[in-house]
Amino acid sequence: MTDKELRKLHREDLLQILISQQRQIDEMNAALEESEAALNDKKIALEESGSIAEAALRLSGVFTAAQEAADRYAEEMRQRADALVAEAQRNAEEIVAQAREEARKLLSEARREAAPSVQPAPEPPAPLTPPQDEGKRRGGLFRRKG
Repeated sequence: MTDKELRKLHREDLLQILISQQRQIDEMNAALEESEAALNDKKIALEESGSIAEAALRLSGVFTAAQEAADRYAEEMRQRADALVAEAQRNAEEIVAQAREEARKLLSEARREAAPSVQPAPEPPAPLTPPQDEGKRRGGLFRRKG
């Protein structure tokens, strides 16, 4: 509206226009407040997401350190197990060597003790030959009836 048109209006009409504009201003202020509240919520969400991202990065560092510690522990346990296996192998070899030496000594001692008691076997007797009867049979089992 132009100034001329506004001057021609009555007081009631001007009041109606003022009331209507005040309503629009109030509605716009309410919408502005809602928009500002939503903007603040989004800012808070962004700040929190930044905090969450930072927390995730920090936790990632914690997890990385925990993984490294677990890896070091596992490596130490492998080294200890290898050392125990090597020591057990050495002990087993020593035991086997001692057992062999003991067996050799026992065998040598047994041979030494058995040597005097072993005598050469006597000559076997000459084989028996059946008596020669020169075709004559004597009494007994070889006699024929008849």
